[in-house]
Amino acid sequence: MGKGFMETRSYTTQENVTFDKSLLQSEVKELKCAQAENQVEPENAYVALEGSEFTIVPETEGSKLKVKEAYKALDTAISGSQTSIDLGIRRMYMQWQQ
Repeated sequence: MGKGFMETRSYTTQENVTFDKSLLQSEVKELKCAQAENQVEPENAYVALEGSEFTIVPETEGSKLKVKEAYKALDTAISGSQTSIDLGIRRMYMQWQQ
């Protein structure tokens, strides 16, 4: 029996993703969450004297983006053909020290 349209064949291909890394870097720096006016520094809890009483001021989680680490994570994600990435889950934000 000859080869025809009913024969099953499997092929494997690789994706080759190319992109402008300097453009990605500038785009990361332009993100709203990367702008200084949109960032809050993380701060440890501390004891403060208010009048004649001491009170515990809770920590501030903050929202300061680690721009270099975010760029690296996005670069890796794009190179690996990921369609989305959550910078919060990947701990791309500065955190208060325990």
